[in-house]
Amino acid sequence: MTIDCDCGFVAEGDTDTELVARAQAHARDAHGIELSAALILQRVGRRPGPRSGLR
Repeated sequence: MTIDCDCGFVAEGDTDTELVARAQAHARDAHGIELSAALILQRVGRRPGPRSGLR
């Protein structure tokens, strides 16, 4: 699964956890912002599951 940043970066991950980690690292390193897992998953039309470890 993937999520596109407005700057052109594409974060990819095989799991929600991988995707969130890559998107959060990019947001922090490239843009100086912190994004929640919920916001990232909302952008890809998913919600954190109870056993995903993501909030």
